[in-house]
Amino acid sequence: AKRQRLKKFQSQLVDGLMIISSSLKAGLSFLQSVEVLCEEMPPPISQEFNLILSQNKLGVSMEEALNKLRRRIATEEINLVVSSILISRESGGNLPLVLSRLTNTIRDNLKLKEKIGTLTLQGKLQGIIMMILPVGFAYFVYKQNPGHFDVMLQTDMGRKLLVLAVGL
Repeated sequence: AKRQRLKKFQSQLVDGLMIISSSLKAGLSFLQSVEVLCEEMPPPISQEFNLILSQNKLGVSMEEALNKLRRRIATEEINLVVSSILISRESGGNLPLVLSRLTNTIRDNLKLKEKIGTLTLQGKLQGIIMMILPVGFAYFVYKQNPGHFDVMLQTDMGRKLLVLAVGL
């Protein structure tokens, strides 16, 4: 359940950052932008950012609330987001521009991870097929001609080659 929640959060992160960036461009403060995100987005991203707002209303500084978010959701993307927001708040940078660039970076990173996952899955599937193919071929040949493998099964050299083939 935790892994699914984290995956859903990561899939919502790009849209959430776009909402915050657009709200900041419209003239809202960072806290107001986070409130807009909480109203517009479904859980779990709205719950996590709502927790930041709640902590801030209870007197926790925004920096500490963002660092708590970083500890709760320990992903590379959240680390980038929190670091960018904190640095931009300290240095007075253009936060909407930083967030829009960060959104593009995270989107490209997620696409790359999906492509790697697809290619990895394809390689695993090819490996399974290549592992089953010799066994299936041997079974087919045995059914067609049961005496075909007698030389391999009855001689010492044939048994050694079978052990070698299975080992490889």
